[in-house]
Amino acid sequence: MKKPTSQSRDRFNAEEACAAAGISATTLYAYVSRGLVRAIVDPEDARRSLYDRRDIEALVARKKRSRTRSAIAHSTIDWGEPILRSAVSQIKDGRLFYRKHDAVTMADTAGVEAVAELLAGIDLNASQRPTGHDLNLGRHPFDRIAIVLATEAAKSTGQDGPRRAARLIQCIFAAATGVEAQGNEPLHAMVARGLRAKPGDADIIRRTLVLCADHELNPSCYAARIAASTGANFASALLAGIAVFNGPRHGRMPELCTARMEAAEDLTGDRPPPGFGHRLYPDGDVRAIELLKICPASEDWQKKADQVLKETGHRPNVTFALASIEHKLELSVGASSALFGMARSIGWVAHILEQRKSGAQIRPRAFA
Repeated sequence: MKKPTSQSRDRFNAEEACAAAGISATTLYAYVSRGLVRAIVDPEDARRSLYDRRDIEALVARKKRSRTRSAIAHSTIDWGEPILRSAVSQIKDGRLFYRKHDAVTMADTAGVEAVAELLAGIDLNASQRPTGHDLNLGRHPFDRIAIVLATEAAKSTGQDGPRRAARLIQCIFAAATGVEAQGNEPLHAMVARGLRAKPGDADIIRRTLVLCADHELNPSCYAARIAASTGANFASALLAGIAVFNGPRHGRMPELCTARMEAAEDLTGDRPPPGFGHRLYPDGDVRAIELLKICPASEDWQKKADQVLKETGHRPNVTFALASIEHKLELSVGASSALFGMARSIGWVAHILEQRKSGAQIRPRAFA
């Protein structure tokens, strides 16, 4: 593949993109419309577009790859081509959208309740009441969430619609923080209180919850959708989500990042180390960019992040930002993962409702 000559080394112009991929301009535009190739306006000429070099390289690799069943299956489950239609959220051109609303823009003013209304059509204001659970069960926030959801799943009745979903989200927030909502207290304020944030830091908590509410078809979301597709009750489907989220390569990644940032060894041994790089954001995770803008990392952490960027080319992702917020604001231990899980429960509910509405059962096939 010839090297790009356009001003940005990460971008091709249309002629270079077509030559590199061996396709026509019409085919290139079709790939752009399908979301397979990202395009931006050329900063030097607004009449032209530039195309992401990595997307073009992925197209070339896909054309060279065997189209056997096994190859096709692998390309759909390993950060590959989209496999499931959803209107809940979308990552496009390096931006995150909640039902076509820019998530970063929403984070400027929206509360958790507004995001839940937009994504899942549920009213969290009406659900702010005592949950009736022992909130001291389990040592880690995810342990407490799992215990509460398992209890709710076992006693689930036939009334399993949006009102039930709103109550379950309230249970998750209470289990993760160890506190109940007080009166008309906004959820982000309850969370800030439970995680021992200073009063002036509550807005950082709000923005964090908004920006982490959903993220396309991530592993925990997919697990929740699979459970929902079998007809499992709401609490069981949410329990499937938290079970998958509990893995160190997913919801507990902020804890791995914290451990590496506070360790003495060289951060560049892994490529990338925990908390850095994201395949869907080649120019940087917009969630991390926004959160680190409103709550900059400590001087020590920032130096290490700069070192990683210089030596590996990987920028901080949202799990670094979450870990950094816990560290910088001196929140309770495990707060970074707790924030992540609480926020993501809203997206799980939205996907469960969407999956139920489709009526389809998710049942992939295996190959030898």
